Amino acid sequence: MNLNEYKGQKLLNIISTFVFLELILGGTGKLFYLPIRNLIFPFAILFLACFIIVNKIVIPKKYIIYIGLILIYPLYGTIVGLFNNNALLAILDDINVYFGILYLALYYLCVRDDMDKLKNLIDLFIGCSIFIALIAIVLFVTSYFQIKNGVHFEGVMNSIEYYINYGIISGSLYGNMFVRVYLPNGIFMQIALSLLLYRLLTFKTPKYVCYENIGISILALGIFATGTRGYWIGGIIVAISTILFVTKINIKSVLLSLILVVVVLGTSYIIFPEEQKVELQGRVDSISDFTHTEPSNSVRSTQLKHLVAKIKEKPVQGHGFGADLVEYDQETDRGGRNFELYYVELVYKTGAIGIVYLFGVFSLALFRAFKAFRKLSFDDEKSTLLKGWVIGFISMAVSTVSNPYFAGLYGFFIIVLSILIIETIYTNTFELRG
Repeated sequence: MNLNEYKGQKLLNIISTFVFLELILGGTGKLFYLPIRNLIFPFAILFLACFIIVNKIVIPKKYIIYIGLILIYPLYGTIVGLFNNNALLAILDDINVYFGILYLALYYLCVRDDMDKLKNLIDLFIGCSIFIALIAIVLFVTSYFQIKNGVHFEGVMNSIEYYINYGIISGSLYGNMFVRVYLPNGIFMQIALSLLLYRLLTFKTPKYVCYENIGISILALGIFATGTRGYWIGGIIVAISTILFVTKINIKSVLLSLILVVVVLGTSYIIFPEEQKVELQGRVDSISDFTHTEPSNSVRSTQLKHLVAKIKEKPVQGHGFGADLVEYDQETDRGGRNFELYYVELVYKTGAIGIVYLFGVFSLALFRAFKAFRKLSFDDEKSTLLKGWVIGFISMAVSTVSNPYFAGLYGFFIIVLSILIIETIYTNTFELRG
């Protein structure tokens, strides 16, 4: 049956687009204190179930396996948590994000191994990420002029966040002449940057070279404007990994890109006030400062101390989902259930068993991605998309070492998209064309 012949297909496409835009652009999902994301999820999954039943659709076995494998992990964490008498509500709070894997079936039914539909989805992702970058740039530049005019711009941003509850974190930087604006969904800029950069460097005839260069410039400046060192590191990882991954480079594209980068960065450096350049260097240096002089890194250092102590108590099975690290809460008054050190938190809660299991599941997907890499030519559009996405995903995974991006549904959604992209390209490489 043709995709458009399914009953309710147009409505399914509308719902999936709305879900996509809300997850990518909706911040932490509680805009104006409304539980928008939590309300959308059960509605979308209920409609998905009805759509499958009415049209008698069979979801491919590989997607069912992925969904099952992912859901085994929170099941294990729940069993360990109940065994350790952890609070039931706390357990539920820890596991709810993993149900986001059900969106894999939704987006499979929107794409159904069609490369054109997949590329449209990725282009929408890139467009949304560029929009996020523009917001970060505009707010960063506006803060400078507003502060020069005597406006307490950090207070303005805090007031805006108080009313809209988007998840914005503001802070004064560079001699209090700028305000950084951390956007929770800013992490997507890294993946979009990777996609555009890899595409630019590998296409034989980059007909969209102007668009790609402009997009790369906006994303790079957006990452800088957030003042978020995790994003900076992620951006550097994208640049280095892309160079290492690319086997043949389009020289014309590289030269055009270098000229644009030199102009953009050179102009930005000249415009940037002289007295703030020293503090910018200091912020870069602070990435490796884990003393009490650097508050955010100091918090992570304290977390590590307490988490490691608890891991040593139950290194194999962990303390289970819903575990509450009371000692850390007592020392910092920051709560004892959620931490910036996301992977260490997972080891603390699910032990070696849990983390090894998760590594195995994602290794399966990455193995299939690398298998497709070897089959496709370097400048094949499928190869370019896949490699660009994988590099971006790896940069996000590295950034998650010290920031819990995957702990929220908007971050976990990247895992859903990663599986969809890998499997769609794998199918088009091996199964549909032999």
